[in-house]
Amino acid sequence: MGLLYSNRLEEYEVATEKLEHLLKIDPEEGLIPPAKYHLYKIYMIIDPVKAQAMLNDLQTNHPDSRYTQVAMNPNTVVSADGTPTEDYNNIYRLYANGAFYETLQELDAKIPTVIGDGIVSKFELLKAMTIGKLRGLEEFRNALEYVAITYPMTKEGKEAERIITKDLPRLQNMTFKRDLSKNIKMVYEISYPLDAEGQELKNKLEQYANDRRHTGLILSADMYNDNTIFFVLHGVKSGNIAKSAQMYLELESEYELKQTPVLISTDDYAVVLIQKSWEVYKEGAGK
Repeated sequence: MGLLYSNRLEEYEVATEKLEHLLKIDPEEGLIPPAKYHLYKIYMIIDPVKAQAMLNDLQTNHPDSRYTQVAMNPNTVVSADGTPTEDYNNIYRLYANGAFYETLQELDAKIPTVIGDGIVSKFELLKAMTIGKLRGLEEFRNALEYVAITYPMTKEGKEAERIITKDLPRLQNMTFKRDLSKNIKMVYEISYPLDAEGQELKNKLEQYANDRRHTGLILSADMYNDNTIFFVLHGVKSGNIAKSAQMYLELESEYELKQTPVLISTDDYAVVLIQKSWEVYKEGAGK
């Protein structure tokens, strides 16, 4: 909020109040140097005496921080391990691998420490995309609107605006077809993080999928929200084949799965992940 009032709205007095309040409430250690750095930058505009005092504070209490190095010399090349670009690439790899819960944790920890709107907007758009993967369209829209409003002149801000105006209406209008005649997925719903029972289920499904890889069967682990993960068998040709596979997995001594999967088509599974409508789908599937 402090950066929003400062960088976007140029409300410097409000921005200093927000940042000063943050420093008074015993924040996480990683937030202290960036908060002081941004206060220093604002003080440079409204109160040079306070700016010098904050620079002294940074030099005394955070001499090895890259924020102190940049404050002392804005043209310095900071040599600390883990540049913002490297950090972004590492976090993006988590996102690309479907580790959305871990991605959001990393972004929440990293964003307050990043200097410069040019790179912050990349982190913020990635955060918005991750929120969309975990929490549905309403929170996705809110996160995108934040990026679009806060960083309107950046590529990421413009992309957020494009998604809001072009993609969200289409995603909101997606509906279930409830056709189980082809392209079926067998979905096992498990609490996350995994407990021993969830890990055992994962191991057995991996073994089953590997043994039948020649048939086109594959297994994925898809985060549904912060607390739920789906283990999904893809490549099942029809509902009848899915029911036969389900019976085999329940009765065969090598597996003896206790949990019953939910059968869903590829098209409807996309709706579930985008709209977070799993409970709605299950209610309809039981009728």
